[in-house]
Amino acid sequence: MKFIVLLISLVTLLSCSRATEIIIDQALPGFKTLDIGIKNNTNTKFLRTEIVTSNGNLVFQQIEPNSYSNFYEISAIYSEVEITVQTANGYYSFLPSSYGEDTKVTQGNYYFEVSIEIPGNNLVVTRKSF
Repeated sequence: MKFIVLLISLVTLLSCSRATEIIIDQALPGFKTLDIGIKNNTNTKFLRTEIVTSNGNLVFQQIEPNSYSNFYEISAIYSEVEITVQTANGYYSFLPSSYGEDTKVTQGNYYFEVSIEIPGNNLVVTRKSF
């Protein structure tokens, strides 16, 4: 009798453990994709922002000051990226000098924080993650 109670308890425990694991996986899924976005780290509205990736060009429309764009799923991205930003005052661009293979990511949630350095009107781009 004790054996049957022990067996039922063990089966119940394993079933609950697996069910809990499934619930956690659904609520907090691991990063299986790479999602990328832009953070406008300025006081100026970005009218159009374009980044060049291995998947081609991604275009982000209307990014309000100090806010995030929508996020797109892509296959890979480096720590630096070619980017062009259009504002009401003109166009700004950043072209990396190289792409370090050791900075390449293929999973996670990342965004490029974009600032405009005054004086000089240089675009400053920094990759960050959530």
